[in-house]
Amino acid sequence: MILEDQIKKVRQYPVVTVFGVISLILVIAILIRNPQVSSLRETNEQREREWATIRTNHERSADLEIEVEKLRSFSEEVNRRLISADTIANNYDYFYRIERQTGVRIVNIQQLPVAAARRPQYLPELNDYDLVPFNLTFQGGFDVTMTFLQGIERGFHLIRIESISINRDEGPGITASQRTITTRIEMNILGRKAGR
Repeated sequence: MILEDQIKKVRQYPVVTVFGVISLILVIAILIRNPQVSSLRETNEQREREWATIRTNHERSADLEIEVEKLRSFSEEVNRRLISADTIANNYDYFYRIERQTGVRIVNIQQLPVAAARRPQYLPELNDYDLVPFNLTFQGGFDVTMTFLQGIERGFHLIRIESISINRDEGPGITASQRTITTRIEMNILGRKAGR
């Protein structure tokens, strides 16, 4: 009897019944689908981030070949300017050429063993290069001393001055134009790795 009463109600209100059944189906579908939606949303956000990264990499790589060529050119230039710790005579001649160009007088020049080089803390370990240490003492007037230092600074080889000591001659009867400046420099020059 109860079933017959319910069938009469369904026939009496067919629109409400259809909407009720549809609502029930939708609620069940939403409950089943809801975990999948959040999972799909997370996946979609991850894919959008990956796409943004790919797009950024693509934009940045537009001039990559040009940049790689610049790096190769720079590397070739650095390798061309390296000294060899084994060719001591050539290394000394480099400083004697600057001496002749500037007018200072080199008093002492000494190339130390590569193992004696002090690598600065900020400089990473040099796997492809050696630091070749030199001690150099020279004398000259102020102008030629400055010209010599500029010659070292702007010269062909890559040099890092570790320390510099400058003393001037003092004495009775010595005028400013007659004063000689004695300069002592400890430096490292970038060189080829031994055996390469």
